[in-house]
Amino acid sequence: MSAPEPDPLWAEIEALREGERRLKLALASSESGLWVWDLVNERVQWSADTAARMGRGADTLAADECSTDEMLASVHRDDRALVCQARQLAEARGDVFQVEIRAFGYDGKMRWVRERGLLERGPDGQPLRIVGALLDVTEQHALQQRLRDDATRRRVMIEQSREGVVVLNTEGSVDE
Repeated sequence: MSAPEPDPLWAEIEALREGERRLKLALASSESGLWVWDLVNERVQWSADTAARMGRGADTLAADECSTDEMLASVHRDDRALVCQARQLAEARGDVFQVEIRAFGYDGKMRWVRERGLLERGPDGQPLRIVGALLDVTEQHALQQRLRDDATRRRVMIEQSREGVVVLNTEGSVDE
């Protein structure tokens, strides 16, 4: 007697579960979160991971959804135009939505986020949605600012020094 034939539907379900597991691992390892911007209904939905990265408490595991206007209200006022321009470019070119902005999270903290998504069009060619990922780059911006501040401090110290200043690099050669 031979073994029963595997159920193709069951195999497909298992493949989908494995794909979801891998996606969750990839998102966790890259510290990214997912979002979908419904351009027809002007709604934005974040995954639970994205909401957590934006300061939502661990006690709330659900995804979050809001209107485009509400989403834009969470963006720093100086960066809102960048989001609108990125959307217009994606719709015009039919490709990538990409922006790096300051946004306020659920906890009220401002974060720098890098968002990248792909535009999907309907059969009629009209833009339907942008599906993308969010990466919190606040630490990188803070480090860049500290480096700029350090460089400014060194420059001011050298400019205000009454003595000559020579700066050597790690090889012992004079830096300019």
